[in-house]
Amino acid sequence: MKLSQRLQQILNEEILAGNSIESEYENAFQKTKLLVILRHPFHRDYRPVTPEITFFACKDTHYPVGDGYYDEVEKHSLEAPFGLFSNDI
Repeated sequence: MKLSQRLQQILNEEILAGNSIESEYENAFQKTKLLVILRHPFHRDYRPVTPEITFFACKDTHYPVGDGYYDEVEKHSLEAPFGLFSNDI
């Protein structure tokens, strides 16, 4: 499955900055058709993005990822380990 175009733009910038994909999962969660997890934290904050993309930051360190962007239309998620923006909510 191909990542949504809106999230693909963020992914492309992350790859150019030296990040890489750690893993990909289809139908990972009830509301997520595609989940892409990066190996390293996001290199920068991509907010604001578009109305279709929401940002989230998790403070619960029981989870392996802390920051992410979710495409509300395509139901795709691009997530990264805890990093620069994990304290944002």
